[in-house]
Amino acid sequence: MPNEFVAEMAARHTNLLFGASVNPYRRDALARLEWAKAHGAVLGNGSPPIMEIDPADPATHSLL
Repeated sequence: MPNEFVAEMAARHTNLLFGASVNPYRRDALARLEWAKAHGAVLGNGSPPIMEIDPADPATHSLL
């Protein structure tokens, strides 16, 4: 589900929290995280196997 949809549903339903998912290899990853935070994200998620994220890659440490 796109972050925009999840943010909208969380805003409509008080029993839901918005958790954002951003691939740290996206060129706009920091902007996407900032957008998510501004729209109420309370946590972030990255799924290394699905997003092909290497947890040992120093470039991803600030986003994971």
